[in-house]
Amino acid sequence: MGANFYDHFKNKDLKNLFKRLCTQNQQRKFNALWQMLDQLTAELVKVRASGAGTSQAAEARDSIEKPFSHWIRGAPKEKWSFLYDTNGIRYGIQTTNHAECFNMVMRSCRAFPLVGIVEFIMYGCMKYFRERYTAASINISNPQIQFCKRVTQYMQEKIEKAKLHRVISTGTMEHRFEVLCKDRSGRGIRRDRVVQESLITVDGKAFCSCMKPKLLHLPCSHLIAACAESALQPGVFVSPYFSKEAAVSTWGHEVYGIGIVGPFTQDNENKMFIPDPATKKGKGRRQTRRIRNGMDESEASKAQKRCSQCGALGHNYKKCPQNALHDAADVGPSGNPRDGAPPTFRRASARIARGRHSVS
Repeated sequence: MGANFYDHFKNKDLKNLFKRLCTQNQQRKFNALWQMLDQLTAELVKVRASGAGTSQAAEARDSIEKPFSHWIRGAPKEKWSFLYDTNGIRYGIQTTNHAECFNMVMRSCRAFPLVGIVEFIMYGCMKYFRERYTAASINISNPQIQFCKRVTQYMQEKIEKAKLHRVISTGTMEHRFEVLCKDRSGRGIRRDRVVQESLITVDGKAFCSCMKPKLLHLPCSHLIAACAESALQPGVFVSPYFSKEAAVSTWGHEVYGIGIVGPFTQDNENKMFIPDPATKKGKGRRQTRRIRNGMDESEASKAQKRCSQCGALGHNYKKCPQNALHDAADVGPSGNPRDGAPPTFRRASARIARGRHSVS
């Protein structure tokens, strides 16, 4: 979705703002970012429409009020928004393009034959499982550690953050609490505390208005503060998939080799070697071997061109669409009959360019 957004609006800052919208877990922040994207994209479309042709300007007027809402209307929120995830089935995973994960791994074996590529993947998976199993089985006999390494670090950070919250009990029969969060910027009378509501039901389920326990299947800092108020252990609200036993079971499977079965190759009597021009070393610095796509263009830090004549993005004054409107214009400040053309300068004479020498 980030690459599609960049292909449509061609603005990196707005693309990063859209990615923030996709990862929001609170409704108020989601609505604020949505409104901000509508406003900023409307300003961007107005600037482009002012420097575009008549047909392009007519198309831009249809969605000039809320361009972002007009663009995203066909995509269900459950498909791209973290807040609208169905019962937290993603567990916080925001990408579906798993082929990008193999881009860096497979680039070193693309020139191999088919059997070599299969062996590279197989032995790489064996090493991957072996290293992960060794790391996960270290703490299997330690009773003080209940979860895997990353979740243990997450719980420690949230427990320290929960100490800064203020908890007010509001429930009578239910364990319902109002959690006042510490303001990150304001001090004294200028501070603005954000209030979250946490609920712990009788059947052992936990809910919070920040939606993290539902989306991540992990207790947030507000829920941990509520557990400290009601003398409960926050670890009971962690999903069993994050336990150390589950991590050991995940990486404990065996991957068997195929080398004992046979080489799976057949030698031809008349061998033919076909050179690959793409692997030939050229002059200069070797370029990257990464397979480029539209997302790489959106992640590039190179700034877009801005026209000094109309102020629009994507072109300079030489290729400005407004140049066609000034064919019959008078001579401009540049000294040329066509506005926007660079001025012509006469070369300085050798006598003036030589300069003067001081006489001592």
